[in-house]
Amino acid sequence: MKSNAIIALAQNGSEDNLWAATKDGRLFQGIALDGRIDWIEYNLPPMSQKQRVEKKAAPKAMYQAVIDAYMEACPELPAVRFVTDKRKKLIDQVWHEKHDAPPENPDETKLQWFQRFFDHCRKSDFLMGRNKKENGKHANWTANMEWLLNHRYSIMEGQYHR
Repeated sequence: MKSNAIIALAQNGSEDNLWAATKDGRLFQGIALDGRIDWIEYNLPPMSQKQRVEKKAAPKAMYQAVIDAYMEACPELPAVRFVTDKRKKLIDQVWHEKHDAPPENPDETKLQWFQRFFDHCRKSDFLMGRNKKENGKHANWTANMEWLLNHRYSIMEGQYHR
């Protein structure tokens, strides 16, 4: 490894364990032995063009795109009028999770996942407020975007689609 190619160097735990990243995206672990450092290269899979675009997506545009997907799929639910820090944090958390793409669309983007998720929510009478009870525990209740995202695992497992 050429030292002039290093763009980041970090120490992990002890002074005997070093990590280095190079300009061309390679990652190395260095182990200090007898006054010298032996470097081992880690071969990480290269990012696809889609992954690079999603990683570089402008945050403001990302948040607005997710909100637009929610409002398009679920117009009957409470509208999102403000992009608050709490909403940004929640969207960012879900955006960076690993989501399984459906077999019919193995190259699904993260934004397409949100669109598919909100479309799935729309199919639930309970989530959309179509089964309101006159009296009782869920009278006049409807989900909102935050509630949907916070309960995404239960929703995707079908717990609200009975």
